[in-house]
Amino acid sequence: MKNEYVCFWKNKKFEVHADSSYAAQCKVAKMIWLAKKVRAKKQCEITVVLAKKDGAQVTHAPCF
Repeated sequence: MKNEYVCFWKNKKFEVHADSSYAAQCKVAKMIWLAKKVRAKKQCEITVVLAKKDGAQVTHAPCF
């Protein structure tokens, strides 16, 4: 089952389904690249956050 990830790039938000965070990052980079906005070497600028794992929502808590 694929997990759901939320990805951020330059104040833009993307929601994708992928097996890993790297696969999600690649998928978003390809979507952006197809729109001619970013090159593959700028892929590291995409932030990936896990939203759902196995259909269950994931909660992220800050560490203080």
